[in-house]
Amino acid sequence: KGRTHVHVATLKRDKHPGWKGGRRVSQPGGYWEIRRPEHPRARSHGYVFEHLVIWEEHNGRSVPNGYEVHHKDENKQNNNPLNLELLTKTEHRKLSWDLAQRKYAAMIAQGYKPEQLTHYGNLKRIKQSSEG
Repeated sequence: KGRTHVHVATLKRDKHPGWKGGRRVSQPGGYWEIRRPEHPRARSHGYVFEHLVIWEEHNGRSVPNGYEVHHKDENKQNNNPLNLELLTKTEHRKLSWDLAQRKYAAMIAQGYKPEQLTHYGNLKRIKQSSEG
């Protein structure tokens, strides 16, 4: 008696038991995002990719237009500043193409058949964007 029941779904941000301080993994994609509504690259919900913010803080400047931050070890969740490098969009697409080709070739060498490698079915699309 005397208690008021509050439905968890109505609780916002730090009042919600599932609140993780404004840090979450993007779906889909798997990148860490942090809540920074004031950041120029924040999307409508106020989240920005954490690796962008870390690169900017480590380098003392914003990521310029036409550039992207690349994870050197290909681990989207490893946002150690030493693992992040600035590339032009063209450089990043070419690198993505080269990495995808090497992975595809390694899988074929391991005995996989091309039709089994549905993940690499977008190689043609990646190649076209790296050339354009």
